Amino acid sequence: SNYFHNEEWTNGYGNRNVHINGYPSTCKRNLIEGNRFAFTGHSSDDNAAQGLKITTRYNIVRFNSSYYCKQPGIMFMVNNGPVYNESPCYNHVYNNTIYYNGYAPVGGNEDKCGMGFARYNNGGNGPIISNVIKNNILHDNVDNRSYGTRNVNLSAQAFANNWIIPLF
Repeated sequence: SNYFHNEEWTNGYGNRNVHINGYPSTCKRNLIEGNRFAFTGHSSDDNAAQGLKITTRYNIVRFNSSYYCKQPGIMFMVNNGPVYNESPCYNHVYNNTIYYNGYAPVGGNEDKCGMGFARYNNGGNGPIISNVIKNNILHDNVDNRSYGTRNVNLSAQAFANNWIIPLF
């Protein structure tokens, strides 16, 4: 069990807590279990304040808590970046608690929620599909929004038995 905490610590800026990223041949099938991702700070480049950012495939994210992050507690994201930036697909996210996230004054629909899905700059590495989001508790995220998207179809993901409540 780890506690990741990265609030505004230098000149009013912090950043994201954890980013799962790497070459597709080697960076997949990670187990992210039993962690706390909390208090991400406004980033100096206005580009990242997520608790956990996933840009790889076939990961299991379970039994974690994500709270007080300026952007989503968990973000699935791809852009036209480096060759190793792959679309996050076929991930399993279950039994997590995601609350009080997405309160940053900057960002779009995908940033102001508990769990975000975003394809930026045409997402040249393919669509974000076939992620399983199951048995999670999402509550008290900005404007009571559990999920936010940008150029991603939520119907291409599998959602089941998530408990979505405005207040805990």
